[in-house]
Amino acid sequence: MEQGSLPERYLSRSVIKHIRRLNPKLSVSAAVGNDYANLHGSVSADGIGDTPWIAWVKAMNNFACSGGQVEGARLTMLLPGNVKESWIKGYMADFNSYAEVKGIQILGGHTQVSEVFTRAQFVVTMLGTAGDYCANKKKIKPGYEIVMVGQAGLMGADIILKEKREELHTRFPDFYLDMASVKEDAYSIADAARKIADSGMDICYMHDGSSGGVYGALWQMGVWMDKGFEVQHVDIPIRQETIEICEFFNINPYLLDATGCLFAVVEDGKMLVEYLAEQEMEAAVIGVVTEKKEKLIVVNELEHRCLSPVNGDEIHKVL
Repeated sequence: MEQGSLPERYLSRSVIKHIRRLNPKLSVSAAVGNDYANLHGSVSADGIGDTPWIAWVKAMNNFACSGGQVEGARLTMLLPGNVKESWIKGYMADFNSYAEVKGIQILGGHTQVSEVFTRAQFVVTMLGTAGDYCANKKKIKPGYEIVMVGQAGLMGADIILKEKREELHTRFPDFYLDMASVKEDAYSIADAARKIADSGMDICYMHDGSSGGVYGALWQMGVWMDKGFEVQHVDIPIRQETIEICEFFNINPYLLDATGCLFAVVEDGKMLVEYLAEQEMEAAVIGVVTEKKEKLIVVNELEHRCLSPVNGDEIHKVL
């Protein structure tokens, strides 16, 4: 089976299909394209990564798509047998620094050490309360627009750059690689999601990019909306540096971990983009919801590609 997040076909038939709805207070439940759960106004969302920051920011991003307010976090650390106590103290120092910046209380969690784990894995669960925004697929009609904040393949390209800098240096000079690197804060969409939720516009749905890239996120959106769309490939924001890194390793940047980008479905995408520009946030209208169920990427007038479920993430072809 492919490495990374479980592919949608397995997730749907072997995981989500078997989750029974036992509590009538559950308003947002497990589903493809759902980033969080809402149980009677209490919201929870998870993130996993091989560094504390990646797990933390993925959990924050998933929670942010609820439009709610984070109040606490639980941490799970799965550590290899050769772990040192000084490393564990370092992990906790990192988590505490992230929590203090946002005023989030660490509530506890679990730490497990085992030879089964070949490298550290971290799971963060964010807990909090729902806001006024609520995703509503019934409101989404043909003609509603898809707005994207952030850049395609951002986290994936940055991780590859950090891990494979020497190899990349055989083609690119230091100044270019320095320019290609991004601050880890760029992985977060929490501020953008908050601005969108508080915009006063009738936002129907928010979804963050993650493993599987922009194409993976768009596929999940289509499944959740139960509608089709047409996305203009040329309008998807992406850094030239990301394209160059992906060409070097012969991978698809639109299937590369897109943590750091956010999608919103709204009636008037141009108005939302203008509003975000006033908040000094870059965004673009990349597509439109359609009557048909096809999930299309429009490359040009002659080439329309149908999206299909994404199997894994391109980053695993490199790392």
